[in-house]
Amino acid sequence: NTQVQLSLAPGEYHLYTSVRLKKPDYILGVPQNEQNTTGNKLTIYPNPATSGIDVKWNMNNSSTGKIDLLDLTGRQVRVLYKGNFKQGINQLHFNLNNLTNGLYFMILNAGNTRLVKKLMIR
Repeated sequence: NTQVQLSLAPGEYHLYTSVRLKKPDYILGVPQNEQNTTGNKLTIYPNPATSGIDVKWNMNNSSTGKIDLLDLTGRQVRVLYKGNFKQGINQLHFNLNNLTNGLYFMILNAGNTRLVKKLMIR
């Protein structure tokens, strides 16, 4: 029915469609799914974290790169690692001391691989 009257508050909106929409893989402009990463996977444990995390990822090829920690504004908070990544499974431990509680994005860039994961610090 296209003749239904809707009352909306300022700034309020509703989206109506007969087509099922795909859930976006972006949160605040940061992609959450792996890109150019056939077989690559990034895991963070524990998450949520308090004082430290173990990060594990798989690389198809050896490469150089870095792992950054960004806040919700996209500001780089810390470079967690910069150096060589070996082919296969890589694992590192990171200390989270002196970081404010909240939501962060961990971004691994190596060659044509970019992996992004959310990290909650409590």
